[in-house]
Amino acid sequence: MTNDHYKTFEDAAKPAIESAMEALNAQLKARGLRCGRVVEIEHDVERGIGFSVHYADLDGAVHVEMLLTDGDERALTRLSCEPACGLLLSVIGPDGTFLGEWSPYNYTPDVGTTDPKEIVRRVGLLSPPDLAESIHGRIADWTNSRVEQATPRG
Repeated sequence: MTNDHYKTFEDAAKPAIESAMEALNAQLKARGLRCGRVVEIEHDVERGIGFSVHYADLDGAVHVEMLLTDGDERALTRLSCEPACGLLLSVIGPDGTFLGEWSPYNYTPDVGTTDPKEIVRRVGLLSPPDLAESIHGRIADWTNSRVEQATPRG
């Protein structure tokens, strides 16, 4: 997908993604987690919004990112001439471990869309309170399993 195609999706979806990530950040804070500010994320071919979560007993931050995914990079459409985009929320541990990913219509032929308005609609499918509960649980479970592994058995 060209940068101009990507920008079309980004221009349509960025306000909704920022709002959703601010709400998710607030929901995680309400659960007692220390979260960094919401910032723009730019990977090689995908961009979005993210923030860090600082969790007790972890060296380093967990990163939460909502990205627009590049349809060409991820083979989201059947026609290469048809620019498509997807939506992906990832939670990544300080060591790079994926703690969770959420993507509307993942593992279906509809994971990518050629309609920027559809990406905005999909942002609305991701419920910040539900995501916060799930993310908090995954971070806690992962942290507890690491602590248990490091504890000598006697």
